[in-house]
Amino acid sequence: MRIRADTTGDEIRRCATGLLTQSRSRMERALASSVVERDKTVHRVRVDMKRLRALWYLVQPGLTSSVCKRLHEQTRALAGSLSGQRDYAVMLDTLASLKSGIAADEYHQIERVIERALKPAADPGRPLIMALHHLDDLQAGVMLVDWASVRRLHIEQGLKRTGLKSETLKRSALQCSDREALHRWRKWCKLWLYQLLWLVPEARWRWMQQLKPLGSALGRVHDLDVLQTLLADVSESQGVVLQQAWSRQRRKALRQVEGSSRKVYARPARVRCRMACNSWLKY
Repeated sequence: MRIRADTTGDEIRRCATGLLTQSRSRMERALASSVVERDKTVHRVRVDMKRLRALWYLVQPGLTSSVCKRLHEQTRALAGSLSGQRDYAVMLDTLASLKSGIAADEYHQIERVIERALKPAADPGRPLIMALHHLDDLQAGVMLVDWASVRRLHIEQGLKRTGLKSETLKRSALQCSDREALHRWRKWCKLWLYQLLWLVPEARWRWMQQLKPLGSALGRVHDLDVLQTLLADVSESQGVVLQQAWSRQRRKALRQVEGSSRKVYARPARVRCRMACNSWLKY
């Protein structure tokens, strides 16, 4: 799914409603499937919502602030109804990557700490049902928007704004390695990637191909940081083993971040965005 270069407001509506229809189909199929499939669907729908929020940021220069605020709030509400389930799965995966040297009974105790903190639903179907209700509201909200005000120029402005924001956050994050700075950079890095995929999904530029591993490495750092916070009260014996593994994994992820970021930002973001827009307009 991509935005055609001869775009009008109707084209944006087409892309948004198409993605929402896809999310609805995913959830309805999952509710009739296994628990494993429901867990996978939670992740897929959350990715759909990230793509949708990237679209809202992309067209934001052509919409009123009140409309943008409402669209973002409705999208966040849908994604938030699935967050406990997905966050729990991510934390278990992150813990599994650190478990070397931890006795089985202690490992299960740590799993229970995570479960108490994140409170996942016993049945992943329940969050999906709640998300479907939020989806009804979001679809209605999209149809209420007057998309006729959105033009090509607004989309070019939206992409440039996101690229420059990502570049600015990269500088501050690498200077201080602050958790919050890295997290903000990760968010805008992923938004930039999703916006590029709305416009030029067929592009094979090496710098663009590095955006995904950059976002993944930043996500790994974030997951490790969240896990450390959740496990601040584990026993001293468990904590020493986990801290050693945590430090190794975080250093490794930061090296990956630095390597990918050098390739992505080897040229200014405004130049990258101009290249992408020129390619999009030729489509």
